Amino acid sequence: MKGIIILLFFLLITTGCKKENIQTEAEKVASQIAAIAQTNNITEAWVTVGSTPIISASTFKLEGEFIIVGGNYFNLNQLTLLKISGTAPNKYLDLYFNY
Repeated sequence: MKGIIILLFFLLITTGCKKENIQTEAEKVASQIAAIAQTNNITEAWVTVGSTPIISASTFKLEGEFIIVGGNYFNLNQLTLLKISGTAPNKYLDLYFNY
């Protein structure tokens, strides 16, 4: 009887401890940006913070909850608008942040 209880306890512990892959909202946005960029063959971004253009025509990289544009990190939690601008083959992401 003791062996069955130990076995059940062990099974409960091992099946109840599976790691879930929970994404934050910013990580979901990063995934969407990656898909948009890949689908549209986009490698550059322009960044506007508030109403001030900060960076134009610079390559970008996604890293967790951040997008790195021209060596500057921008928190995707603060992204208010994303547009695809330009025409092929010179399309770029137009990113607007509210800080």
